[in-house]
Amino acid sequence: MPNLNPKANILTGLLAASILALVCFPLYIVFYLDPAFVDIAAHNSERQATKVANFMAMRLFPSAQDFQDAPLSPAKEGQLLEMRRVFKIVKVRVFTPTGKIIYSSDKPEIGETNHMAYFQNIVARGQTFSKLVRKDTTSMEGQLMPVDVVETYVPIVYGPDFAGAFEIYYDNTVARTELHRLLSRVMFSVGAMALVLLSAMLVSFLSVSRSLRERDQAVLALRQAHGELEERVRARTEELTRANQSLSQEVSSRQETENDKERLIEELTQALARVKTLSGLLPICANCQQIRDSEGKWRRVEDYIRTRTDAEFTHGICPQCAKELYPDLYGQLEGQPRK
Repeated sequence: MPNLNPKANILTGLLAASILALVCFPLYIVFYLDPAFVDIAAHNSERQATKVANFMAMRLFPSAQDFQDAPLSPAKEGQLLEMRRVFKIVKVRVFTPTGKIIYSSDKPEIGETNHMAYFQNIVARGQTFSKLVRKDTTSMEGQLMPVDVVETYVPIVYGPDFAGAFEIYYDNTVARTELHRLLSRVMFSVGAMALVLLSAMLVSFLSVSRSLRERDQAVLALRQAHGELEERVRARTEELTRANQSLSQEVSSRQETENDKERLIEELTQALARVKTLSGLLPICANCQQIRDSEGKWRRVEDYIRTRTDAEFTHGICPQCAKELYPDLYGQLEGQPRK
């Protein structure tokens, strides 16, 4: 059976591409969209932390001199506690330019110094530094986190001087959960639509394949019938050719016979034209031997025959008439020895 029509090959390719897309779509969401959305959430948390840290610095440290190497006053701690509650901050710490902690929501950390390279090389140079910390993993300071958080260091800069830094922990669990829920809905919706489209395409593919298969079978049957018809036409043509040749030979033979017949008729006609015959009863005189013609006139025999045939007469004399008419001459001729 011949191969399917190129249209069927195109449909097969589309069906295979659809199945591949349906299989790859969840992988695309898991390995690309989910990390991308998490990064977006982390960047949003970082920007939010930057805004909150600048707001806290403006409220608590109006100038660089307010960043003192000493714990915060109870009033400022109260303000930080209130702002932490309003902005839903998991944890906040305040650092001096040297990295010493002058405030932390975790009291035992107050007085410690951050000697990490990122603080001196990034934060102390006026650049924001953040990291997404997964649940049950450690932060940049080695602290185990019970929830997903975005740990952000926001430098506080007054003019060209680095006055200190805020470290803010934002709970990223809710945002991540919402993103997962959104991605799940998207994946379910798109997956459902893809399944519907794939089912429709599969049904269409099967229908078109069946139609093309039936058409190919019809074309094959038509070709076979055409071949058989050509064979029959060829055989019949050969038969008619042989019959035509035989008929042509017979016609030629008959033509030759007819030509011979016509030639013979022509010859006979010409012969008849040259020959005149006499027939019927001829009235002839018993004494003088003259013949009476159709006009009632009596004519000599030679005149009668000459006018009605092509015969010509020569005159001679028979021995008996010669004896009767010329006895002396006949006797002389009789007495001479014959040569």
